[in-house]
Amino acid sequence: MLKITGIVILTILALLTLTIVCNTKYKIEVILEKSKFKYSFKIDLLLGVISIIGMGKGKNMELFIKILFAKKRISNNFKKYKPHKTDNTEFLHNVLNKIKRNYSYKKFIKKIILIIKPKYVKIEGNYGLEDPYITGILGGIFAIIKNIMPKKSINMKPDFFDDVFNVSVEIKGSLKVISFIFIMFRVLMADFMKKRFHRRDRAERVGYEKTSEVKSADI
Repeated sequence: MLKITGIVILTILALLTLTIVCNTKYKIEVILEKSKFKYSFKIDLLLGVISIIGMGKGKNMELFIKILFAKKRISNNFKKYKPHKTDNTEFLHNVLNKIKRNYSYKKFIKKIILIIKPKYVKIEGNYGLEDPYITGILGGIFAIIKNIMPKKSINMKPDFFDDVFNVSVEIKGSLKVISFIFIMFRVLMADFMKKRFHRRDRAERVGYEKTSEVKSADI
């Protein structure tokens, strides 16, 4: 019994190692509009023997796993989401706000794109959020993608006057999971160190101001 358990554990570890080290193919499709957000993705593991397939609309997602020719839906615990008129718009603005906050990580965006190695990227549509600043940020992100991609079809038109966002995205490529984990770890560590530095710097400034106030009162 122990031998069988050991063999099973070793087999699982071997499969995990192969999954992390070997190239993993993926395909992502997204339709992002003011009133609609749809997406689908497919990840092929172990040379396509195992595939993870997902599709969804808004915050609702269906997930499937396919082993050779057998396909099974994975039950998930996502709460059923009842959309209302502004849900997708609010979701879109949340995404754009995150992009705005993290735009300082342009170098990491480039590194992530280089590591996931998209072989083909297609981005088409028009965008404008009535705020020229955010519209310009999105334009910068699209420019980064366009300059890095080896094979791409990127046709994004900015609109600096109207509130509009209609984008379709298709990405195909392959990556090594271990490389992706490494770069994401670096991004998270950089973010942690940045926040820690800001907290320490703010605390030092507050302490300096209090000391200055005490000295002024003594004088």
